[in-house]
Amino acid sequence: MFSHGDGNNTLVLMIKVADSGAASSAVGELRDIQLKNGQESTSVNGVPSSVQVTEVDKKQGQAATMRAHYLSGDVLVRVEGVSSEGELDDIRDEFAAALTTQLENLPADE
Repeated sequence: MFSHGDGNNTLVLMIKVADSGAASSAVGELRDIQLKNGQESTSVNGVPSSVQVTEVDKKQGQAATMRAHYLSGDVLVRVEGVSSEGELDDIRDEFAAALTTQLENLPADE
């Protein structure tokens, strides 16, 4: 986890999977869980469509959050940006930069 020092944090989680077929399904299932929990699908410029991105703005008791899930070979990746004090616009650029850097180092399967 990286703290940006302004109430915003970015987390990158990578999980090695034994079955890439099941992991591919898991990416969609993780997106669906986010949608059921009130997030909305969105996109980030320059990010492949195989990367599932969701977001939710700050609500009572809930921080503004962006999440991306994707598969790279046998690695399931989650990138998360959270703005504990601000709105989505306060985390959007930092999240996009972290996701882009992660994709440069561990590209998404198409």
